[in-house]
This record gives sequence, C-alpha cells and structure tokens, in this order.
Amino acid sequence: MVEFLPPEVDELTPRIAVIGVGGAGGNAIQLGGVQIQNIQDGRLVYQAAGGRESTREVAQIARITADNEPALNAAEDALAKNQLDVATENFRKALASSAKEWVKVWSARRLTEVAPRANRFDAAASGYIALLVRDPAGAGRAAELKPQMPPARATFL
Repeated sequence: MVEFLPPEVDELTPRIAVIGVGGAGGNAIQLGGVQIQNIQDGRLVYQAAGGRESTREVAQIARITADNEPALNAAEDALAKNQLDVATENFRKALASSAKEWVKVWSARRLTEVAPRANRFDAAASGYIALLVRDPAGAGRAAELKPQMPPARATFL
C-alpha cells in the first residue's frame, strides 16, 4: 500500500482519498491524498501530495473515493460488495449531481460497465451518451463501452 499525505492547505480542489490501482481485492495499490485534475484519453490525471503530476490508465483503477462526493463513494462501496443495483443508482446520482467534470466522466464510464451486469440497459445507455456528449470526437475510443441491446423482454428499455 502506498499512501501520500495530503498537503496542509484548505482548498476546494477535488481530492481522492484512495485510488485502488492494479489487481482486484487485496492486490491493489492504494494512493491516498491526491488531487484529480482530469480524465482524458482513457487516463486519470492527478497530482500527488508532493505536487508531481501523474497519470494512470483508467482500466488500471479498481476504485476511487473522493471527499464531498457521497453518491460516488456509495456507488464504489456498493460495487465493491457486488451490489450492482445500488451501485448503478448511485453512479447515476453522481453523474447527475456532481459539479466536478471528472466525477461525471468516471461515473459515466462506470455506468457502462456496471449497469449491464445489473440488467439496466437504460443506465448503461445514459452513461454511454454522457461520454459521447462530453467528447464527440472520442466516439471511436468509446466504442468498447457501447452497451449491447437487451433482450426484448427486458424491463428497462
């Protein structure tokens, strides 16, 4: 586990309490006290406590918790417990309510991954659309996140 102490500065910059990087479960490296700058081109851009800017591939990030983002934190907790319906609803809330662009992008990506497993095509589609609206030129990169059409008898069409 790698932890960085947050700086002794009181500011409204988005902070991540923990980024789980790497393998699932206990194999993940935890990076604490970092500030997220952005998510772009499939990479999370963040600043460590020492001020150094770093990036990680989004695919390598197992989990994010952030200060002042209760819906995001609840979604990540529910996902860790495999409570897919709860995770889906909270990622939707985070997407709709957060003022932080990176939270919206992260939540939209998570919806495209989690909602299909919860049989929630509507939520997966809303996440995919949110990604396309934010980056129309990135439609090619987002193709792997495009939700599959559900069976005709699905309840959320």
